Amino acid sequence: MSKYGGERVRNSPTKTTPKCKDPGTFSIPCKIGLIGIKRAMCDLGASINVMPLTISKSLHVGPLKETGVVIQLADRSVVYPEGVLEDVLVQINELVFPADFYVLDMREDNSPNSTSILLGRPFLKTARTKIDVHSGTLTMEFDGEIIRFNIFDSMRYPGDLPTVLFVDVFDPFVQKFPAINAGMT
Repeated sequence: MSKYGGERVRNSPTKTTPKCKDPGTFSIPCKIGLIGIKRAMCDLGASINVMPLTISKSLHVGPLKETGVVIQLADRSVVYPEGVLEDVLVQINELVFPADFYVLDMREDNSPNSTSILLGRPFLKTARTKIDVHSGTLTMEFDGEIIRFNIFDSMRYPGDLPTVLFVDVFDPFVQKFPAINAGMT
């Protein structure tokens, strides 16, 4: 017994599990309004949901809400969103979840394996998403109803994903006044 009350861990394990390869990114189909999206990328590394301006315009929902945030992409470049589209209803199979999307003016990628939107942590939490990377399953639930996806099926034909693979949001107030915010934690 260790001083912490648990059993001691052996220094040299007698058995190890085999290493697994990176399963890569995964996507699921969804529907927003009348627009069917075949590959919405689910990304636990993204702190926001992202939608291209072309999809936002095709929804005909009126003007976007202005925002002062700056978005940092995976390549460390920064972009300024066109605005925020709030309370968008995203249908995944028979379940419907609300989400806010930052709208970016992105170049069109019409390849068959491209992803149209990015569903980040806010959406994944709202949908009570559980991901089992080992078994390759993703579940979402609402009001006792559960839907399941095999994420390996969605990755069977992975394409180049030139769209947003990582995003981080910067509050402009924090950027302008770092000394004031340095003491706040």
